[in-house]
Amino acid sequence: MRLLKVISFLIVLTILVSCSNDSENKEEKESKQVTEELSGYVLQVEEKRFLMIDNEDEDVYKELKDLSMEKILQMNPDTPLIYVNYSDIDSLKKGDHVIVEYDGVMTFSIPGQITAAKVTKME
Repeated sequence: MRLLKVISFLIVLTILVSCSNDSENKEEKESKQVTEELSGYVLQVEEKRFLMIDNEDEDVYKELKDLSMEKILQMNPDTPLIYVNYSDIDSLKKGDHVIVEYDGVMTFSIPGQITAAKVTKME
């Protein structure tokens, strides 16, 4: 009988410890959520997304600003073009220098695609 009580106590203790670790792990994951940043220029604004070049060099933007995405990729397929999904694009226009914060997830498509958490226009 005594052995049964000890085993029951150990089982209950194990369950309590594992439950408390799970809640701590969830909190740690939420607080450690990685936010990545990209900085560059807006090349096109579409409905609920925009195309940007991940390059802070204004001269590179000026060289590419009048070309279509297809022409840019034909010239150099490694040009860092990115479609940014963002619902509040009303304040953005072609040529804006922006900083985009996102969760670090980017598709492997060409151009890559991300979903922005925040877009900040630089002056």
